[in-house]
Amino acid sequence: TKAAGCSNPNESYFSGAIKAASDNAYYRSVFVASSTFQGTASATIHSSRSRTRVTSFAVSPRTLKKGQVATITGRLWHMVGTKWKSYSGRTVEFIYNQKGTTYWGKLGSVKTNSSGNFRQTVVGSPGEFTAIVYGQYSGSKTDLEARSVGISVAIKQPSGVAAGAPVAV
Repeated sequence: TKAAGCSNPNESYFSGAIKAASDNAYYRSVFVASSTFQGTASATIHSSRSRTRVTSFAVSPRTLKKGQVATITGRLWHMVGTKWKSYSGRTVEFIYNQKGTTYWGKLGSVKTNSSGNFRQTVVGSPGEFTAIVYGQYSGSKTDLEARSVGISVAIKQPSGVAAGAPVAV
């Protein structure tokens, strides 16, 4: 904040942002003295965010036709102290990349249950392509984001039907 004795606010304060060097660290701002200004250091602040991970991620079946239902399952965890604990009540989003392209689509989202497990059904879209499906937790002010391993799912157009553009399933 602006110091009480300074007439120009630019003489006494600054703001900015830095990328944290660590998920759990102590930081302070330091202003090096010059011929005009006295050096100073801020109070130390502790910045910490818990690690998260997605495990047991699965999509079944791995080959889908238009209108066929697939089930996506997995479990979300977060680090508490030195132990992994299930993470309930958090939103996991399902996204996919059309293999070999820059196209990304959304498949929906679901909240984890009391054991950190999630389950979502999706419906196959029209087209003939391979989708790499992921479960993603976007993190929060207190924990880091996590993404599952990618799982290949073949989207197969029934014979005799022209392939269309990929549509989120």
